[in-house]
Amino acid sequence: MRISSFNWRPNNDNWVAQFVPALVYIIIKQTKMMKIKFLPLWAISLIVTAFLLTSCKKELEDTTPHSLKASPRARVKATISPANSVIYVVQKGSLYAVNAKNFQDFTYLGGGYQGTAQIMAEDGFSIYTIQYGKLWVINQSTGKYKQFGNGNWTGSVGVTGVAGFVPDQGNMFAQAGDYLWRIDLNGVHHQLGGGGWSGTKALLYHRGDLFVIWKNGYLYRVNPTTGAYQELTGGWGDVKGIAEASSTGDTIYIMKGSELWKVDAYTGQSKFVAGGFRDTTAMTGVGGYLYIASNGGALHRVDLNGKRIETNLHYSGVTAMVGVQGAFD
Repeated sequence: MRISSFNWRPNNDNWVAQFVPALVYIIIKQTKMMKIKFLPLWAISLIVTAFLLTSCKKELEDTTPHSLKASPRARVKATISPANSVIYVVQKGSLYAVNAKNFQDFTYLGGGYQGTAQIMAEDGFSIYTIQYGKLWVINQSTGKYKQFGNGNWTGSVGVTGVAGFVPDQGNMFAQAGDYLWRIDLNGVHHQLGGGGWSGTKALLYHRGDLFVIWKNGYLYRVNPTTGAYQELTGGWGDVKGIAEASSTGDTIYIMKGSELWKVDAYTGQSKFVAGGFRDTTAMTGVGGYLYIASNGGALHRVDLNGKRIETNLHYSGVTAMVGVQGAFD
């Protein structure tokens, strides 16, 4: 028996939808050629295969995080304008500036970023990151970098700031060893308060205060000038990220396991926002949105209600992110 030729070339974006009609065509064609009234065994097998493929595709879609626009398309190299908000992403050891709205336009800023700490800072012109125990400053437009200060930041989860509130304007903050540190505009670091901060899991500067999640799972608000601190709330032992959606407002966001929570920065009161962000590797915020790398290679833009506004599936291997506000956003 010879199967008649059928020139079918799948489109990877929707191959199941094309494959099923192709099977139906073959079955009808062969049935007519063989002049039989009943479907042969091989035809029945093809129908069963098509059904299983369709079911598997539906199951995969049902377990994929929902969004208004889920894009599997590859990214497009482009010049990123400072007029628009940008997400600086460390992915598989390379640094990219990514358009915060479509996730597709990007500028490659260089490689060699393996081992970069998850939390990065920015001041509108440069981004700051800790890698292999050293603090680096990177030009946001060119990717040129140099060491910033001479501190030993081994084991740090990252650097946060840059502070915009007087008297701490321009300072950044990090944890190393047993202490929290304030880092000034010249890269000189100063001890912030007393010790006991070894094991810090996450930190965030927001609206004149430093927020720290320690190894005991508690969230603390720390005075960025004196180092005095206040315990806010517990239960954050499985923290995967901490971020602000904007530099205003009284709310910060914490990723606990696969769950996104919002926390009042002054009372510590927390509220569940959304779930389904499994395997989160980095989180940042800018322009009233959160940006979350999770689900084995997806980058999500999420509104303040936890709704996924944009999703791109080409972001496996993201280890660090920071958002920069655009001039016109």
